[in-house]
Amino acid sequence: MTGDDRQRASSARADGPCAAGPERHGPARRGARRAVRFVVAAGTVLALTLVACGGPPPVRVDAGPEIVAGGVVFRYVDRDARTVALVGDFNGWDPTADPMTDENGDGVWTLFYPLAPGRYAYKFVVDGRRWIPDPANPDTQPDGFDGINSIVRVVAVPSAKSGSTP
Repeated sequence: MTGDDRQRASSARADGPCAAGPERHGPARRGARRAVRFVVAAGTVLALTLVACGGPPPVRVDAGPEIVAGGVVFRYVDRDARTVALVGDFNGWDPTADPMTDENGDGVWTLFYPLAPGRYAYKFVVDGRRWIPDPANPDTQPDGFDGINSIVRVVAVPSAKSGSTP
């Protein structure tokens, strides 16, 4: 190989697809990197905006039983549940007696149950097989089967009609 042949081979490598000099990739590669960084930053901003301003509505974290006139509103939060039922000593612990509803698909299952003043043990039955004490209610007692029941204490709540008039 002569000196001219070596010169041509060296030039071919420099101009070929594997050339790495600044004249081939410098400004173009820096521009591509900037574009990638911009797209990643824009995607991050979009994701944060959707989380902060859009997306699904927040789920109530203060679920649990709510004493209302005439009884109790029971709530259980589980976005993955297909069915939830309320069981307790007020319905003979029958998992088919009182199915709960998730009206808008947000994972908050509710049921109004008419209960007279008193103390009641209860659980939720999720998807027909998991018996779960109310995670939002700290008032519990042993269930006699190495688990716990949730307890709701119902007090008389005056209805809107039975108030005194000024």
